[in-house]
Amino acid sequence: MPSFRLLPRDLVSAPLAPVLERLRLHALVLREVKDSLPPHLAEHCRDCVVAANQRLVVYADSPTWSFQLRFHAPATLERMATAGRTFRALEFRALAKAASVTQRDGGPRVSLATAELVKTSGSGMESRELSAALERLGKTMAEKAKGHVP
Repeated sequence: MPSFRLLPRDLVSAPLAPVLERLRLHALVLREVKDSLPPHLAEHCRDCVVAANQRLVVYADSPTWSFQLRFHAPATLERMATAGRTFRALEFRALAKAASVTQRDGGPRVSLATAELVKTSGSGMESRELSAALERLGKTMAEKAKGHVP
């Protein structure tokens, strides 16, 4: 459990005491949730929030892991209740990712090999429209990779 002794004593007094106590509670509950999960899933739990209506929300590091974790919600609630911590509901959600910084040209760079693969992937398809669209996309990607299109 994290230590909050890095703050000066006067800051830990009245104004911040409830906030720090809430942080301690969240850290403790998160540890209990992780302990009730298989290790390969527990490592993807990043944070939790105990809502006022006894609902627990646990945040995973990606939507994929939050989906996997949802299958373990009933067993996790049961294990936590056995340990003396009762919640009305348990939700697993994905943490929102910070917006990534794009390059000045407005997008990530694509290699010429990838562009060529996209361009040729449509050949032999039954749908001529899809084949033509993939060829156009591949050409555009190749031009971007060469630096011809901003």
